Amino acid sequence: QKEKSTGVDTLVPKTSKVTNYIQSFREGYEVTDHAMQNHTEFEYNGQTMLHVKGIDDMMDRFEMAEELGLLVNPASSGLTDADSNAIRLAKGLIPQINDNGNTLEYFGTPDMSTIDDAILMLHGAYGEHEYAVLQGLNLNLGWKNWLIDFASGGDNNISFSAFDGGKEQAVSLNFKSISIEPYTLNMTTVDVFSHSDSLGAGDMPYRNMAILMPLGMTKNPDPNGESYEPYIQMVYCDPGGAPHQNKGNHAVFSTGALAPGGATDDGLYWKIHANSYKSLEVRCRNKFLKLTKAA
Repeated sequence: QKEKSTGVDTLVPKTSKVTNYIQSFREGYEVTDHAMQNHTEFEYNGQTMLHVKGIDDMMDRFEMAEELGLLVNPASSGLTDADSNAIRLAKGLIPQINDNGNTLEYFGTPDMSTIDDAILMLHGAYGEHEYAVLQGLNLNLGWKNWLIDFASGGDNNISFSAFDGGKEQAVSLNFKSISIEPYTLNMTTVDVFSHSDSLGAGDMPYRNMAILMPLGMTKNPDPNGESYEPYIQMVYCDPGGAPHQNKGNHAVFSTGALAPGGATDDGLYWKIHANSYKSLEVRCRNKFLKLTKAA
């Protein structure tokens, strides 16, 4: 500054406040008095217990609905069902990245140039130095094929010793991370991206997709909150119910004359219900990246 300088313009960081909906999730399974005879018997703490088949499947469906919703649901409001009841969907991670994050396409099989492009894009957005790479199995196999091609040039092209001494890696190609100082990308396979009855069905793009998600914490601009918050976290409301029904972020309860806690009506059935109210909180979406295969 020159002598007797005047004040400089103040720089104000650009912060956008984002609002997301809380979405309700529900699932149920009903078994009649006759169907209850089809059960599994097991012993616990010296007591013989009966487990009705189908309950575990119901909880798997419930957890899958939550996972899919928080991954791919578009934000929706003003929707109603056939009975004019309001429907609201929480905006999932991938739609949030589509709107405010980074997107990158690769052609054929991903290779090191794909990683270079992703790192340069994230670096330009002041990205973190460590990322989790959430990807489908198809994309994971694509990295494996690139690694095999890269290694075909001889030992000078690649070294496995950085992982576990080389022996297991040379056989299993258990490819877990890429490190290019100062960035580290940790590979994590998300099974649902490749399941043929969910996100891997038909021509859906998820089987060849990866989400690069920053690890660590970021500064919280809210003076009333914690100083630092994670880049992504699930938020939920109290699901209600009695203490033995409330599991924290979800509730499980029973109805029917055969309900374990006592009859709620005179119907000879047992129906088990699961419910939750959840959403996704994503900070600094400009530091996230979606990698997809070009059509």
